Amino acid sequence: MKGVLQKGYLIPFTEKPGANEKRNNKTARDKIEDFKSIVEKMIEQGVVRVGKKKPTCLSPLGLVKRVQEDRSVKQRLIWDASRHVNTVIKDQHIRLAHLNRAFKITQPGDC
Repeated sequence: MKGVLQKGYLIPFTEKPGANEKRNNKTARDKIEDFKSIVEKMIEQGVVRVGKKKPTCLSPLGLVKRVQEDRSVKQRLIWDASRHVNTVIKDQHIRLAHLNRAFKITQPGDC
C-alpha cells in the first residue's frame, strides 16, 4: 500500500494481460441511459478520461444497485476483471487482524 496515495494503486500483474475485448455486462446494457450518465459524470469530475486510442485489453463494465436507508436506489459502476485480468494478477492473501475490525469496516448489503 506504500505510495498508493501519491501514485495511485498499481495492479500487481504476474504478466501483462493479453489482447481481449468483452462486451459490457447485462446490468450495464439493460440500463444504458443510467450507465452513460454515470460515465459522463465521471469524465466531468476527472475521475476517468477518454483515451486517444483503443486499448488492447477491454474488460466489461456493469452496474450494481444498492437500496439506501431512505429506500432510494443508488447505482455504481463496476469494473469486471473476473473473466480476463484477474487471471494474470499476483495472488495476495489478506488476513483480517480481528473480527470486530471486519464489522467496523463493512456495512449491511456489502456482499
